Amino acid sequence: MKKLLMVFIMLALICSSLYYLDLFDPSKVASLMKTNPWSDTAPPDYQASKTVQNKTNYPGQTPEDKGPHSDPQAPQPHPQAPEPSPLPQPETPAPVPAQEAEPIPEPAPEEELSNNFSAMEEEMLEYINTARAQHNLAPLTLDSTLSYGAYLKSKDMAETGYFNHNSPLYGSPFDMMKSLGISFRTAAENISKTTSVKGAHEGFMNSAGHRQNILGENFKKVGLGFYQDGRYLYVTQWFTD
Repeated sequence: MKKLLMVFIMLALICSSLYYLDLFDPSKVASLMKTNPWSDTAPPDYQASKTVQNKTNYPGQTPEDKGPHSDPQAPQPHPQAPEPSPLPQPETPAPVPAQEAEPIPEPAPEEELSNNFSAMEEEMLEYINTARAQHNLAPLTLDSTLSYGAYLKSKDMAETGYFNHNSPLYGSPFDMMKSLGISFRTAAENISKTTSVKGAHEGFMNSAGHRQNILGENFKKVGLGFYQDGRYLYVTQWFTD
């Protein structure tokens, strides 16, 4: 009987020990705290408080915040830089055809050329032959073909915008004469850009080289070409033997 009583006492002690250990099981404690109705009804200040770096901050105190205040948004896709346009490749320049001398227009019929012997031509011819007479030289004959070529030269200078014995279009005056079928052993050219026929003649006579052409002993014929361009008068004189 005593042995049976001792067994019951031992069992009672063992059961009480197990109940004590189970009561202090951490998981049991967490569960109790989680389901404690007192925590749900705690004062607002207590519920809102939190610990940041070992400091308790309450609603009236704003903890130091190093991050952005606004809610993070979904990351926006970075706009892709537009693809660079391919650099234009230099095109192979087309071969430039060799520039040929401009063909000389055919001389106008004699009756049309006679209309070009204007008062200016007559005035200039008189100046030339008067100067030659003063030096005991024979007068020059006005030649229609030479005058036509001289007119083309004056017109070319005015329209192309140059003033030179060599034309970008026709070449030298001697090339022009040959293109017009004019044969010569000796030839010369005088050009002037002035405002009057008399002014052109005086300028020629005051220049040794131009005066030498006007008073050339070997010259028999002369061509006179005029072209008016605004206030300027382009004058060309062609001389041949």
